[in-house]
Amino acid sequence: ANLLTVFNSFYVTIFFFKQKTAYEMRTTIFGALSCVIFTPLLIPVAGTYGACVASIIGQALVFIMRARDSRRYVAFDAGWGILAPTLMVLLLQSLATSLQVPYWLPLSLCCCAMIAIVQIRRLLPVLGVLRGRGQGN
Repeated sequence: ANLLTVFNSFYVTIFFFKQKTAYEMRTTIFGALSCVIFTPLLIPVAGTYGACVASIIGQALVFIMRARDSRRYVAFDAGWGILAPTLMVLLLQSLATSLQVPYWLPLSLCCCAMIAIVQIRRLLPVLGVLRGRGQGN
C-alpha cells in the first residue's frame, strides 16, 4: 500500500499542476470508500490482514484511475513491462513474509533477487551514464 501511495502522490501532482483538484478529490474519495466497503468484508475472513488488503485495494484503484487519466496531461511511460512484474514479485514477497509461510525467508530472498534481476536491465544504462560523468565525459 505504501508503494502505491508514493505513485498516487506523483500522479496527484499532475492534477494539482493542471488545477484539476476536483478530480483529485473524487479519486481520493473513491479510494476511501472502497477501503470502507472492503474492510468489513475482509476482516472476518482474514483478520488484520483483511484490513491491509482493503487498504491495498483502495490505493490500487486510485492509482489505476490517476495513471489512466493523467495521460491526458502528460506523456509518462511507467515502464509497465518492468513495473508490473516487479509489483507482482513484491506482492508475493509481502504475502510470504507477513503470513510467514514455510521457508518464507529464503522465498523472500529469492523475490529480492528476482526484483534486482528485473530492474537491473533498466538501471544499467543509468549507471553507465553516471559512470561516464564521473570520468569527466
